[in-house]
Amino acid sequence: MNFFSQNKNTIISTLLGVLILLVLSSIQKLSMGVNPLLLKNLFMPIFIGASIGCLVGILLNKNNVLLSQLKSTNTVLEQQVKDRTIELIEKNNELKKLSNTDALTNISNRRHLDLFLYRECKRLSRTHATLSVILCDIDHFKQYNDNYGHQAGDDCLKQVAQLIHSHLCRATDFVARYGGEEFMIVLPDTNLEAATCIAEKIRLSIEKMNIKNPDDTTSSVTMSFGIAIASSQSAEIKESALIGKADKALYAAKNNGRNRIHSEET
Repeated sequence: MNFFSQNKNTIISTLLGVLILLVLSSIQKLSMGVNPLLLKNLFMPIFIGASIGCLVGILLNKNNVLLSQLKSTNTVLEQQVKDRTIELIEKNNELKKLSNTDALTNISNRRHLDLFLYRECKRLSRTHATLSVILCDIDHFKQYNDNYGHQAGDDCLKQVAQLIHSHLCRATDFVARYGGEEFMIVLPDTNLEAATCIAEKIRLSIEKMNIKNPDDTTSSVTMSFGIAIASSQSAEIKESALIGKADKALYAAKNNGRNRIHSEET
């Protein structure tokens, strides 16, 4: 925007003021030999018009200044609203994540598990697929807690949770802390053979981690696994029934010596 555009109203007002001065000067010069009434009738409209023009110019200039200030204020407010909206979205996402996360192990909690499993069971009923659920439990964890203390027990749970999570490669795979020392893995579109392979890899990795008290060299932490499988051909697919089958399989694994895998199909 050039100088004239920015100061148009001011320039017009100044020119009008100069015009008024010229008119007044002419009146003074002519008043010597001309009838004053005639001069008044001649120049009064010019004077009034010039005064109105000057006043309009001033008002327009002020109006443009106010519009410019208003536009600038609106721009600032729009940016503030945009920033606030982004901040609120981030806060809501953070709160949602916190409500779905187990505070100790930093993986999903039971609430998130229930919701995820419910959705997967509903999806399974509409597709020709297979859903695998693995319920796993740290063997003799109560004894571990009693021997080494709750702090060591918490550290053990954290390590196991992160190890299980590291073995889940697909975005659709899901792991949550089921309760206490139990974890649940949900594997959409996964058959028994593939689920057993994943469980065995986790079982061997837990052994290799050799989690134990520094003063104890005789034993290390192990895990038992119960697998339940459901397909779209199942008579009824309910998350409670699927969890019950996984729990039954886990009990069988524990009963048969622990540190092993057992499966139940539904």
